Amino acid sequence: MANKFEIFSPPGGQEPSRFVDSDTVPLLQPLRSEARHYAAEKLDYNFQLLVEGRFEQVPLPMDVLGTAQRVVETRIIYGEFSPEHLEAKQGLLLDCERLFGEAFRKNTWEYFSEVEQILDPVSGDYFAHGFNLSAITEDGLSPVAEPEEQDRRSNEFVEEVTYKTIGHLGLSETVSVQTVSQCTDWAHAAFKRDKKASHGGYAPGINKLMGRGVRFIPGGNRFEEQIALSGTYITHEVVTATFADMGLLKDSEDIGKTGIQGKQIIDLEGGSVIDLAKALDKKASEFWGVPIFMGELLQEGQVADYDSIADQAEARRQKLVPKPLEMANYLVSLVENGTDRGAAEGLVNNYLKQVMLDVLKYHPEEAETMFDKETADGLAEVAWLRANGQELEAELMLIEVERNAPAPSFCGAGSCGLEAVNPISPDAILAKSLGLDGELLHDTERACKICSAKKVIYETKKGNKVCTGCHSKQIDGKISYGSGNQKNELKSQNLLVKARPAKG
Repeated sequence: MANKFEIFSPPGGQEPSRFVDSDTVPLLQPLRSEARHYAAEKLDYNFQLLVEGRFEQVPLPMDVLGTAQRVVETRIIYGEFSPEHLEAKQGLLLDCERLFGEAFRKNTWEYFSEVEQILDPVSGDYFAHGFNLSAITEDGLSPVAEPEEQDRRSNEFVEEVTYKTIGHLGLSETVSVQTVSQCTDWAHAAFKRDKKASHGGYAPGINKLMGRGVRFIPGGNRFEEQIALSGTYITHEVVTATFADMGLLKDSEDIGKTGIQGKQIIDLEGGSVIDLAKALDKKASEFWGVPIFMGELLQEGQVADYDSIADQAEARRQKLVPKPLEMANYLVSLVENGTDRGAAEGLVNNYLKQVMLDVLKYHPEEAETMFDKETADGLAEVAWLRANGQELEAELMLIEVERNAPAPSFCGAGSCGLEAVNPISPDAILAKSLGLDGELLHDTERACKICSAKKVIYETKKGNKVCTGCHSKQIDGKISYGSGNQKNELKSQNLLVKARPAKG
């Protein structure tokens, strides 16, 4: 097996320090350069698909139904109780657990424990719960993402190529690789325009950053973990200074936030993302002159207990059961109902927000962590009104607070042109007569595929949909056409005319 110090030594053969920049490793440098070139060409190709109007082939910035689609496909191909289907379901459940973790801890830190990723010796790719991670990073090269985001996706493609190469080195000892992703400039600009939006899963209100750690063990398999930290004190200057301390940058060098994200830090001692958080906290404490723990000001009497971070995160995860499973089933139902990929984001966003608001009925103290201070203050006022016997005023206030609560923060969330339908409007009454139930959302962007009118209405509970223009509907995966479907009626009449025998 290969010796890690020999492989990761800098040019000239001198002894490597603990932290090594991937771009300085002779074995990795040309492959990373080639991967950057490929990512640029792939983005150009996907943009051409967009120009040509081949929209179904254009990768979305985030396909919230991608994992659920795989679950449905494996069930159809391999069977309900096949290993392939069960593994895909486990992957979807993990996605949902992390989605809840991101959303419920929007305005504070969170830790996501290690997940094993298996090296396929034949293809050279890594797989997690049956999903090819190389394919996922390539599919992320979306031409409709923000320009800054496209650069980030290209970096992630290069990152995966780096992991594949390290995994094939046949290392005899464990090493890890750390990557730091800071909040983007476009998310900050979007936050200034609208503080209530989702901002693509970023949390610009606290300048949140993510640390990703990948640990390689002898044999090639790897384990990925993540940590989310507030960037209020761990600013870009602090991150840059930390990288300089690691010997990855010159003291005055600034390569920008996306440049930082494009660096993969090889840790020859196999450190974790919690070790990374310690280093960032230490530098932030020096920079600001106050004690910082997990990116936040350490309060008087509080202990900087890094050893309990993983246990705290696991305890929170256990409290969420069975919500991730319920969301996984919801996503599968959206796939089975043929929900539009774009509309799905809005439906998931609405579903998640409602779950979070339901939780706050029993735990209002979590409102500021999940949403913002305005939501927390509003719920406190609701509680005061109820305590003073003003039930009607409290109920009206609660409706207002829930309406004004920001969109949940999770990767890919967005409104996607879906607007709430007044429950007593003619459209709502018609939609419910056609089979929908519960809260309804009108798709203001995408037209009905039957009549071309922008009158499609979804129910948030299952993702069923109807068109109030032609009365077409898709309920529990079954498509049917109502009496209002003029286009279908005309088509039927034309077919009947052609089928009649000619006179004479």
